[in-house]
Amino acid sequence: MSPWQKHSGWLIIALFLLAACSGESASSSSAPTLVALQGPIIPTRNVPTVTDTATPLPTATFTATPEPTDTNTPTSTSTNTPTNTATDEPTHTPTITPIPFAFGVPLTTIFEPELGATISIGDSISGRITSTQYAVIYPFNANEGDIIDVSMQATSGDLDPFLIVLDPSGAEIARNDDDALSGTFNSLIAGLRLTQTGRHAVVATRFFQRVGDSTGEFNLSISSNTGDLAKSGTFSETIEYNSNRSGIITDEAPQQVFVFEGSAGDTISIRMSRVSGDLDTLVQLEDNLGNQIAQNDDDLGNQRFDSFIREIVLPKTGPYSIVATRFQSSNPDITPTTGNFRLELTVSELNTSDLPDRTMGIIDIANAGTVFGEEMTLGRYVVGDVVNDLNEDVLSQAFFTYILPPLPEERSVDSATLEFTCIEFGLGFSGLQTMSVFEEEFDTLDVSVAAPPGENTQAIVKLDSCRSIIVTDIVSEAYEDGSNRAQFRLRFENIIRNRENDNLEITNPRLVIRLRET
Repeated sequence: MSPWQKHSGWLIIALFLLAACSGESASSSSAPTLVALQGPIIPTRNVPTVTDTATPLPTATFTATPEPTDTNTPTSTSTNTPTNTATDEPTHTPTITPIPFAFGVPLTTIFEPELGATISIGDSISGRITSTQYAVIYPFNANEGDIIDVSMQATSGDLDPFLIVLDPSGAEIARNDDDALSGTFNSLIAGLRLTQTGRHAVVATRFFQRVGDSTGEFNLSISSNTGDLAKSGTFSETIEYNSNRSGIITDEAPQQVFVFEGSAGDTISIRMSRVSGDLDTLVQLEDNLGNQIAQNDDDLGNQRFDSFIREIVLPKTGPYSIVATRFQSSNPDITPTTGNFRLELTVSELNTSDLPDRTMGIIDIANAGTVFGEEMTLGRYVVGDVVNDLNEDVLSQAFFTYILPPLPEERSVDSATLEFTCIEFGLGFSGLQTMSVFEEEFDTLDVSVAAPPGENTQAIVKLDSCRSIIVTDIVSEAYEDGSNRAQFRLRFENIIRNRENDNLEITNPRLVIRLRET
């Protein structure tokens, strides 16, 4: 099931983002027409969101500054931004430690899972997903040609199971969220033919993996397929650097998964383009436990509804998964799109050394987004002002939270740069004037962080155009103090009270970290 259909307790969060252009260029005397779009229904707190794309795209203003702006801030500054009160909900502070390889299947995740007992074909085992433990990995031995069924059934709590099967190299070979055969939220992979002999693994996790919020006990079983069950699940295909694959998205098969082998420090890009039908593409890059590294719905920088993940630096060496899928609106009156697509995987920088010279902060999709008025949305970044339901201009602030991957041995931070592209709407910079960038210390993103930064908190830089920002000291200190994350707030001080959307949409925010030998 799609995320906006699953849980009745979810919250509708609307972001007043535009996506309509009046048909005139950005240099025209009249600003692009902005429309308020209903946001998708998302689980409370922690599911990434995408937005409707049903109108022409605006003209983009690119970040084209060859030299980044130095923050001149050698130390972190404190902030009086309110933080959450204690609750039973997890804070999503990630555990980032070296992953054990003793069970023989390499992992590209930086988020430590639990290692379960080895299971044999024909056996079943019980386990538990908690607020702090999002996945359990169960190794199993199998032979080439074996055909297996894997089932994960929730036995307590509100657990929404999700299954992934890995081959001996750690590459994903199949996944399933909901068991279509039984019509439940349990997970079933049926009729999976194994192509290698060796130590495989089942990843027993939950919907939305690390940032999901369902918990409970489960029963996991692996059995030989006797032909009683029809094929079930999404079976992956392979793709290599600088190549492309074709596929089709249908109501029966709303996603396809492509796996590739990458090296830590490789810089890659992924483009998913519609070939036929009315397909509204969406593409995701994931580690081999299904945790999202990057996502894109619309390539706003190129004024296209196709999807483009631009220049992501891989954090670890090993297998990764690309999920080619579609955007689905929260509006039940909008029919899901279908059609053929073309997927391209390109590499712009290859790491040819045993030790990478670069890495990248991974955006924390549970704690990155936009807060505007008393509302918020995740996964989209708008700075300036937006018009609410009462036809009032309200301040809109963007927040980035990055999880810093572990540094390779014999490597330390040489430089760190916050890079992004801006797309201007309404009066943009000309009316809003100066955008301030703050280092933040909030724990979990919610509407409480909409309060202005504390009196003693100074902006690390003020911008009158989109520019890259040097944040080396901030990132170095995050590694040194063990917090392993960096958080930033972008805001304008001015609101233009003209009952029009005057703002910047930030796309492709990247925290690029260059490394040096220690």
